[in-house]
Amino acid sequence: MPLAWLWSRVLWLRHRLYDTGRLKSHAFSVPVIDVGNLQLGGTGKTPMTEYLIRLLRDDFKIAVLSRGYKRRSKGYLEADKHATPALIGDEPYQIHRKFGPEVIVAVDTDRVHGVRRLLERHRPGLIILDDAFQHRRIRARVDLLLTPFHRPFFRDRLIPAGRLRDLPARARQASAILVTKTPENASVTEKQNILRALQAYGKPVFFTGLRYGQARNAREQTCSLIRPGARILLVTGIADAEPLLQYLHKQGVQVDHLPFADHRHYGPAALNRIRRAWEAKDYDGMLTTEKDFVKLQLHFPGICYLPVEVSIENEQHFKNWLYEQIKSRKPIR
Repeated sequence: MPLAWLWSRVLWLRHRLYDTGRLKSHAFSVPVIDVGNLQLGGTGKTPMTEYLIRLLRDDFKIAVLSRGYKRRSKGYLEADKHATPALIGDEPYQIHRKFGPEVIVAVDTDRVHGVRRLLERHRPGLIILDDAFQHRRIRARVDLLLTPFHRPFFRDRLIPAGRLRDLPARARQASAILVTKTPENASVTEKQNILRALQAYGKPVFFTGLRYGQARNAREQTCSLIRPGARILLVTGIADAEPLLQYLHKQGVQVDHLPFADHRHYGPAALNRIRRAWEAKDYDGMLTTEKDFVKLQLHFPGICYLPVEVSIENEQHFKNWLYEQIKSRKPIR
C-alpha cells in the first residue's frame, strides 16, 4: 500500500502537468477512437478493436495503431505480407491477419509520430488506437474505457497493491465505460450494482460479453473439439483465461490448462513444456487462443484456435451513440 500511494502521487502529478498544458497533447482532424483501460491487461481490448472494425469499416477507411507490445522491432512499422508476431506484436498481427489489407495496421511506440505517418501515407478516415487511454499525448475524439465484469476498476487498487495502472478518477475523462466479459448468466442485481457504481463517473455505461465461434485449424477448417466428453490440452498466453475456461466447461469439455504469461514469446523451453504436456496424455486435440495460435501453429500443425467476438447489449443504442460521437463534433485541430 505505501508503494501504491507513492505511485498515485506520480500519476496525479503527470495528469496535472497535462491538464495545465505544461505537457503537450496533440489532436488531429481525423476522428481517433482510443480503446483502453485502467487495469493491467485482461479487459478484452483486442476483441473490442475488432468489433469496432466490423462496425465501422463500411463507412470509414480504418487504420489501427498499436505500440506493438513486446515486439522485436523498433520505430514505425506497418503490417504487410512479411509481418510476423515477433516483428509487430501478437495482437496487431492477429488484426492484420484477419482484416488486412482492408484495414491498415501499424505499430509505433511514439503514438503521435505513428498517427502523423498514417495520415501522410494513407489518409485514413478513422484511426483506432489500441491501449492508449493513459497516452495523454493524443486527444482522442472517443475514449472507450474497458473494465471487466468480474473485477471492475472501482473494486481494484493501484499497483503493486492491485492491478490498476492509473487513477480510478481518470474514468471521468472517458467518453463511455464498457463493462467487458459479462457472463450470460449474470444476475440483474449484479449488473445493477456495477451500473450504480459506474454512474458516479457521469459517463454512459454499456455491458458487453464474449461470443465464441467454432474451433478452427490452420486451414480455417472446423475442429470438432468443442463437444461433451472431449479431452483437450488448452494452451494460453493471455492475462485472463477464466471466461474461456468457463465456456469450455459449460460445453462439457474436459480441459487440462497450460497457462503462460500474457504476450508470451514461445521459445524452446516453453515449446518443450507444451510437447511434454501433450505427450503425457491421450488428448483429442490441442486448443489455444487466436492470439497464441499465430505463434504456435508452425510448431504444432494440428493445433486449433477458438475465435471470439464481442457482443454488446442494446447494440443499436451503442452504434447510434458512437456514430454521434464520431460525426457530430467539429474536427479538432
